Order: sequence, then C-alpha cells, then structure tokens
Amino acid sequence: SESIIYSRYGFGISIQHENFLIDTRKAAIKHSPEIPGKIRFISGDEARKVLPAAWEAAVQANVGIPRKNAAAWDHYMLDVNSGSGDWGKPWLIVYEEDGKALGYAKYLLKDAHVFGEKTHGMINADHVIHSNAASHAALWNHLLNVDLYDSLSTWCSPSDDGLPWMLDDPRQLQRKPYDGVWYRLLDVAEALAARTYLAEGSLVLEVEDSLVPEWGGRFELDGGPGGATCVATTKPADITLPTASLATIYLGGAKLADLHRAGRVEENTAGSVALADAMFTTVRAPWCPMMF
Repeated sequence: SESIIYSRYGFGISIQHENFLIDTRKAAIKHSPEIPGKIRFISGDEARKVLPAAWEAAVQANVGIPRKNAAAWDHYMLDVNSGSGDWGKPWLIVYEEDGKALGYAKYLLKDAHVFGEKTHGMINADHVIHSNAASHAALWNHLLNVDLYDSLSTWCSPSDDGLPWMLDDPRQLQRKPYDGVWYRLLDVAEALAARTYLAEGSLVLEVEDSLVPEWGGRFELDGGPGGATCVATTKPADITLPTASLATIYLGGAKLADLHRAGRVEENTAGSVALADAMFTTVRAPWCPMMF
C-alpha cells in the first residue's frame, strides 16, 4: 500500500521496525549476557503447545505485541506445517529456562549451493521472539552459527534490537528501517487513560482531528507509573497537535521533541514537550513481530 494515504486519515507511525541482512561468515558475537537456559529444536506438533507460552512472555516484556487467541495460533501452525515453496518447511527452536519457554525462532533455509563453487545458502529468520536478554542472545547465537547458510535476513526486528552491540564487527549487519505499524486513536480520552506513563505528570492536550472533528478536542491527562486518567477540559492547552502526531508518540516509539522540531506540534507552555517525552517514553521501543 501507499504509506502517504495513512496520514490523511489520522494515522501515525507508532512502531518502527528494521530489516536485517547479515553475512554470518563475518558476523561473530563478541559480547553476550549470561545465558542460564538452553536452546532446543521442536516439532510442529510440540510447537502448538510451546510457542504460545513463549509469545506470552514476549507480550509481558514488550510494548506493542498483541496477544493471540487459539484460532490465531491454529492459523499460524498452518504456515509452520505447510512450508514456503523453495524454502521448505520452517525450523523451530525454543529457548527455555527451568522448563519455561521464554523465546523462540522460526527460520527457513534455502540452498544456493552450486557444485564446484564456494556458494552457500540463505536463512530467513521469520520470527525471533524474545522476552529477556538471555533469550535474545541465545536465539541469535544459534542463528548466526548455522553451517553452510551464510546470508541471514529478518523482516521485523525491533528498532532498538541489541544485536548490533553484540557483534564483533557491527558493519556486517545491514539495517533498513521502515514503518512497522500505524495507529489511529478513535477515542483519545480512553486511549490515554488506558496506558501507564514512565514519569508522573499532568498535561492539557489540544488534539486536532481534521477528518472527524468531534473525535478531537481538549483533554487533561494525569498519569504516571500507576495508571492515568484523561477527561475533556476547557483549561488552556499546554500542547496542540494533530491526531496523527499523538498516535505516533502513543506507544513511546517517537519523541514529541522530534515532532516539535519537524513542525508537527505546537508547544504553548514552556517545558510541556519535555514533560510529555518523560511521560510517554518506554524502557524499550515498541515492537510488533506479526502481520495483520
């Protein structure tokens, strides 16, 4: 689709992802956290039982990952069991600590070997799902050490993925950022009250919705780590912004200060943009490793 269309309807880029392309012959892991658990291969039958637990661990540890119901997992397993043309059926590995699944990877292999030549194969890491530093490191250590397959690609790595900082030579990792998920807030007060905030604060936001004006308005947000309230108000606005800009910062994936410098936000009260950034930011960048 054409991304220019989304902003016309009040959508903003809420989650940014990166595509990775790695020459595994030259990309060695130099730094790694302690890994107390183990990696093991699992079959498609076992995956239906194990993967939901690993996914839920990732949901708990990250912002932006939706939960999957049983029907969604049944559909996911159709792809796991059927394969993908020249790539064949995917390989599945799970990372566990004390018998608890904390991450998994689904990857496909494609043989590119030409007899008599030093050509090897390709790895498509379709999913690298992790919930902590150990699961992330263990899964990547496996993927970067698959014999005879030296070109590895991903399609939805987090924008703050720690892999570049683990490599001996980060230049062997090619990174291509792209817009992962666009959000559109239909009920501003309900959406802002539904999340927690990293810092305590109170702001009055003037939200402009050019498509459906009644969905906009002026809202008073009081929030912090313990929760938030948000109600319509007539108080003077600290910040004025279009609904697309609010959607962009909603999950903490962008800084309001950057949007302010880009001319997408008006600061009516000095210091209010800095306060908004302190409130809306998240410890990790939002991530959504799934297609809709």
